[in-house]
Amino acid sequence: MKLVISVVAVAAGLVLAGCAGGGGQAAAQQPPPPPKITPDRAGQIATERYGGEVINIEPDTAQGKPSWEVEVRNSREGRIEVDVSQDGGVIVEMERD
Repeated sequence: MKLVISVVAVAAGLVLAGCAGGGGQAAAQQPPPPPKITPDRAGQIATERYGGEVINIEPDTAQGKPSWEVEVRNSREGRIEVDVSQDGGVIVEMERD
């Protein structure tokens, strides 16, 4: 009976030592997600890149991710639609209207 108790005690001690973070490795921390982009900021991003005047902004999906579809008139490319990602403000695509 003493042998069983000793084996259990040793095993419990090993488990507790492993839980104490004895490896010296810190948990990997993920960077915070990029800020959400507002519709107004998406319009600014589109016009900073192409010029022109925003006439409409609506939610959309581009390449499977949430985006803002920004309609712009009088840009350097004429009348265009620019998809700006809602997560990071990246221009995902642009097409002439």
